[in-house]
Amino acid sequence: MEARLSELELEKVQLVSTCTERLQALHDAKLEKDELLQELRAGQRELAGLAALEAAARMQKQITAKRGQADALQSTVKFLEEAMANTAKEKHYLREENSKLSQKLSCVRTENIRLAGDVEILRSQDKWLKEKLSKMETALDKASLQFAECQEQEAMRCRLQRTLDVRVSAFLRSVGPTSATSPMIRAQEVKTKKSKEKERQLFK
Repeated sequence: MEARLSELELEKVQLVSTCTERLQALHDAKLEKDELLQELRAGQRELAGLAALEAAARMQKQITAKRGQADALQSTVKFLEEAMANTAKEKHYLREENSKLSQKLSCVRTENIRLAGDVEILRSQDKWLKEKLSKMETALDKASLQFAECQEQEAMRCRLQRTLDVRVSAFLRSVGPTSATSPMIRAQEVKTKKSKEKERQLFK
């Protein structure tokens, strides 16, 4: 009986020792679990921070990209505004030039109408002058013909006069110089000389 009690006591001690060891192991396991949980939570917090940093970095990149797009869009808008302003200025300039050209064209048309009237007047004057010139040429031809006839008649008269003068001179010479005929001979010679000169001038 005592031996049995001793065995039971020994088993009890062993059981207590085993339970104590298991409780210590369980306590150690719990402590290790708590440490692991703390490490896990710290890791989760760190991961969350890293995720937040990555998210912030991505957001910063997106913001930078959006800002670049906004700057590019702003530059495009500014360029378009300047282009529109320049186009408006050019349209205004072209309107003014078109107005000036229209005024010049109106002046040119008025001048062309005036010149057309002047040309018509000049044509009428030219026609009148041509008709007058034709009449003057006809009259000149008649006058030239009459002058030629008169010149021919004058030449014939001069020939006849010279012939007569030669015959008179020959007659006076045949009679011989006397106090009465000498002045007549000299006068006849002068007259004959003048007749020759006049005839020479007519036939130049």
